[in-house]
Amino acid sequence: MGQLRKPTGHPISPEKAKELFASPLADVYRSILRTSCAPLFWYARDRHQLGIHNNGTVTFLKTPDRLIGVTAAHVIRGYLAAADSEKIVAQIYDARIDDLKNRIISVSDRLDIATFAVDNDLLRKVGKEIIPLENWPPRPPQEGCGIMLAGFPAVERRGDRRVVEFGLFTALVIARTVTDLQITWLIEPDAQLPNASIPPPPPRYGMGGISGGPLVTWLESDNYIATFALGGIINEHPN
Repeated sequence: MGQLRKPTGHPISPEKAKELFASPLADVYRSILRTSCAPLFWYARDRHQLGIHNNGTVTFLKTPDRLIGVTAAHVIRGYLAAADSEKIVAQIYDARIDDLKNRIISVSDRLDIATFAVDNDLLRKVGKEIIPLENWPPRPPQEGCGIMLAGFPAVERRGDRRVVEFGLFTALVIARTVTDLQITWLIEPDAQLPNASIPPPPPRYGMGGISGGPLVTWLESDNYIATFALGGIINEHPN
């Protein structure tokens, strides 16, 4: 019998993931999430209506062919419904997008995923550092292994369209079930890291707004070099 070897790029175990995120490099890993996604929000053009209607999250990807933004289909549908009823402006951080409807590449309501065209000019106008995920193609995780995810909950949004701040939710969780159509995960209070640099969210924390955020698969080579790739896009969330 030949020597048994772990497959190249096998997912990182929960124990290894916890070790990574308890290390001094935790902020570096979190920056992968922070720079690969951004809030997508919209509001009325009427200068008397300063409130933001809604927000979701967009994940930026660089494929071998193009730059794209990915979000949940219901986020795009929400924007389109609002835009049909009144004059609506969409933004990603500081970047106003007057042609979002024309940028849409595809929308799958069955998969709850939507893609739209992104260019370097748009990324420059965002006003925040954006580093699209490049490890292509996406790599779904294995059940029972560590994954990382992020998004911008509406409950952490402060201000109005003139001056708005968004808080980023990040989490290290375990992939519970993985199929061709769905990856599920569960926040387990008993599994919180005792030395985590960011405190856990309070009970019944509202996570509406993180739809469209990245789910990142952590991988490890045969030589134990850690790397990462997009595993999926968030479209449902527990509170």
